[in-house]
Amino acid sequence: MVYNIEELEESSEVFDLAHTLAEVKEVKEFLSRVNIFVLSNGIFKSEIKISKTISGYSIFTRIIDIEYIYNLSDKAHVPIEIDFEDYGGILPCLESPSVNEDYESYLALIPGVTLANIYEEYGARLLEQNVRSFLQFTGKINRGIRKTIKEEPHMFLAFNNGIAVTADELKFKNLSDGGKAIVWARNFQIVNGGQTTASIYHTWKKDKADIVKIFVQTKLTVLKKRENFNETVNRIAEYANTQNKVSTSDLSSNKPFHLELEKISRTAWAQPVEGSSIQTRWFYERARGQYKNARLKEGFTPSRRKAFDLRNPRGQVISKELLAKYLNTYQEIWIGRKLVIGPHIVVRGSQKNYVQFLQYNMPEKPDNIFYEDAVAKGIMFKTAEKLYGVKPNSIGDMRYITVPYSLSLFNLKTEYKIDLYKIWKNQSLSENLKSLLFNLMKSVECFIKSNAPGSLYGEWAKKEECWTKMKNTDFMVDINNEIIADFTGSSVSKRKSITEDEQLKIEIEEDIAR
Repeated sequence: MVYNIEELEESSEVFDLAHTLAEVKEVKEFLSRVNIFVLSNGIFKSEIKISKTISGYSIFTRIIDIEYIYNLSDKAHVPIEIDFEDYGGILPCLESPSVNEDYESYLALIPGVTLANIYEEYGARLLEQNVRSFLQFTGKINRGIRKTIKEEPHMFLAFNNGIAVTADELKFKNLSDGGKAIVWARNFQIVNGGQTTASIYHTWKKDKADIVKIFVQTKLTVLKKRENFNETVNRIAEYANTQNKVSTSDLSSNKPFHLELEKISRTAWAQPVEGSSIQTRWFYERARGQYKNARLKEGFTPSRRKAFDLRNPRGQVISKELLAKYLNTYQEIWIGRKLVIGPHIVVRGSQKNYVQFLQYNMPEKPDNIFYEDAVAKGIMFKTAEKLYGVKPNSIGDMRYITVPYSLSLFNLKTEYKIDLYKIWKNQSLSENLKSLLFNLMKSVECFIKSNAPGSLYGEWAKKEECWTKMKNTDFMVDINNEIIADFTGSSVSKRKSITEDEQLKIEIEEDIAR
């Protein structure tokens, strides 16, 4: 429906939207696109114009019909379909002469304008199989990409390694010179080169850079076997040339566990803390840079950023490495007679600890109870760090050792009966529990310094010998009447795991709300 602005009632929502877009300074300054969602309980088969520009705003329209919702309910990935003529032109390509039953491979040059237009419409969906989100212009490599785009765009092709893309179907057009060009792609995913793609887009949009001379070399792989799709994509991401260092935790970003925990974290709201009326989220950052990108996307005005920050505090971001630290600290794990998880593993560093987490402490499928307990373990860890303090008023100078050892010892001595659900509900520890942990940390610090050979406290703490000796020492963990309420009781039976259907309903409601 087309509206004549002069015929609209000023009280109507359409008038309010038009007025906001035209008159509100913050919106005019920061808004780059408008999404229009049309909901239908029928099946929409007609063609619809993907995008247009009105008064300088990019307008994108998406039909959410019953078939789209069915794809979501079936847990299927809703594929991105790209008609390249809609984004700047078809892609002449070279096909690999090697023929096999696993994949087809093509080399092409994507114009920077085409890539930026595609990224503008699909954003993070384009990078779902990438190991990281855009890391902003804070890294040396990304600043270099930005500088090249702005100052030497004609050199971009020579300087940049390009991108790796996967798809499961392509359509071609024969060219007059005997070659062929890609005109359409289904399930288009950038598995390596997300930094390049996002840098081109943000430099184009924010810095108003001219990207007409930008071309990006592209290796496009069509995967024929759906049953091995995720495994093959992960291996492509792992083996492809990278411009930023990729850690073990980055390479595991697309494991089903992380994908599911990310979904849960986006729909689970914690109760307001004392003195506040605002519910907050603990933001699980499956891929490095997700939090900054979400803040950039949802907070396009100062007021929106403030609202985002209130509901998603920076202090409540949990990376994969932090999750591994919290969970590996909580409880030791044995495989046969081998101790594979314990505080001595945690103090070896985030990557080594994360590898042990992947191998021995990561469940196949998390649910809402696992998520709530994980957050509670994180609250315990962060509270202990705060209690330990910082110089000159800290317990000592071994916080990275004393905190995980103290929490591991506390949980072991109390047989892992701390009421995690109570911590989740309150978003804090009781004062009595804080006092107990503070005194225990002082004892643990003293024990390590007294028993370590020489002054190599950190090296000794990385050895199983340190943990074994500590466990066999009599530490006072006094569970008196004042603190008994912090341990498991009637609250356990009240917890309920959310079913997949219930989780799906929450996700759809959140998606439509966005």
